[in-house]
Amino acid sequence: MDHFVETVQSQCFLLNAWDLASAFTNIPYIYYYKNTENSLNRADFMPSGRLREAFFRTLEEFPILAGRISTGNDGRTFVCVDSVELNMPEYIETQSQTHFRQLEKMQFAWNSLPECAATVGAFPTRGCSGVLKLANVNIIRLKDNSGLVMFISIPHYVMDGVGYCAFVNRWAEVCSWIRSGLPTADLPTRTFSFNRSIIEHSLPEKQTPLYPAMHKIYNTPRYIGSILAKLSPELRGDILVGANCLVDATGCLFHVSRSSLDKLHYCVSGGVSSGKQFSDNDILTALISYVTSCAMQECANKPIKNGIIKAAAKQIGHSLVQNSSEFLTMLVLDIRPRLKGLKQAQYTGNCVTCIPITTKMKKIAEANISFQTLAAICTNVRSTVCSTDGELLSKLHDVLHSHSASHTNALVNAMIIQKKIVLSNQSRFSLYQNDFGNGIPMWVSPISIFYSNFASILPVHPESNGYNIYLTVESCVMKQLQQNLLWTKYVASIY
Repeated sequence: MDHFVETVQSQCFLLNAWDLASAFTNIPYIYYYKNTENSLNRADFMPSGRLREAFFRTLEEFPILAGRISTGNDGRTFVCVDSVELNMPEYIETQSQTHFRQLEKMQFAWNSLPECAATVGAFPTRGCSGVLKLANVNIIRLKDNSGLVMFISIPHYVMDGVGYCAFVNRWAEVCSWIRSGLPTADLPTRTFSFNRSIIEHSLPEKQTPLYPAMHKIYNTPRYIGSILAKLSPELRGDILVGANCLVDATGCLFHVSRSSLDKLHYCVSGGVSSGKQFSDNDILTALISYVTSCAMQECANKPIKNGIIKAAAKQIGHSLVQNSSEFLTMLVLDIRPRLKGLKQAQYTGNCVTCIPITTKMKKIAEANISFQTLAAICTNVRSTVCSTDGELLSKLHDVLHSHSASHTNALVNAMIIQKKIVLSNQSRFSLYQNDFGNGIPMWVSPISIFYSNFASILPVHPESNGYNIYLTVESCVMKQLQQNLLWTKYVASIY
């Protein structure tokens, strides 16, 4: 750490609208490492000193994580690294009396975790010091050094999932190199870019107008959006945390095997007269959207039976949203492959956007588990994803940068739609490549509850196949979803 503190230079990073549009959430993952050493002396298993040394060596390549977020009077947001007054990442190490085999026995269920493993939740907000940290790490060493639980969270303000994985992968690489005993000077160099202007320089001059659903989300001003834009990041985070508490949300993890997904491919492709082939992403997006919308519709038809306080909170929440005739899927899309200048650049900032995909609720209600309906949703997903090219992104870039409240307006416009799901396909994230010198993690999971109406498609351990699916929705919706015949036929519950 001393070397980092002595060598880091003061600098400021101006965040762009792509950063701010994604800035409302953290990127938190929990990693489970098992000590498989056969020797009686297990001291060499991911020792604290080595992990810490590697962390701060990696921080030298990611100085932005020691910065402080601030918003100017003109609405622009900066991350400023002050070499005299650094905002160092939260780095905690604790000891637990829980043995790794206990976690294994419970299949790494969240309720088996040592207490306070996740030190932050879904939204970036002030920590114990009163300041928003740009990296939170909690390393929990398990009983008899039988394993390690590692919680790592980075706010979306400074990087997206690709940037997050770049940092954690590099930390693991440096740690593994130190363990090898090879000279640090021979460590392979990596180049990471934090220059936000790289996106603007990669955009084509020609533009395509936003399609209606995208225009509605990103180009409709909201009074509440203007207010949120003027707040400090910490206060905005406090408000989002409070709003999330009004929802009786629950999180669950599921698994869809390769064989089940192949069967779905076969059935859905048969629902298209042209015999069109869909990607795994198309199928899973359609399945999650379809089943979630059905579950939400079932809950909407049921009376509230949650008790006075919960019923009142739910009623207040529903009064603030629009009961649309359409179901909205906000699909998170990586824009790197769609912009030539970004394909090869090791850019760690935010290169994602949410593309809105709508489905008529009436069609879903009348479908009665029809593969033709699922095929129609797949077709809509594929068409929307394919049409999101550089020209459309160039127009969206201008819209996002046209007003200091564009990002908060988009947040409000999405939040007020009652029947929706935000879906992020994270299956390509290199979560299982983080080898700190003693092997890759046996299990990686999100936190127990993110924010309501969120889903992610996750990678599985190399020895497994298929995908894991994480869902956080209202408890009533989750109950209905778990009873859906289509869901239970192809998807297995983990916990």
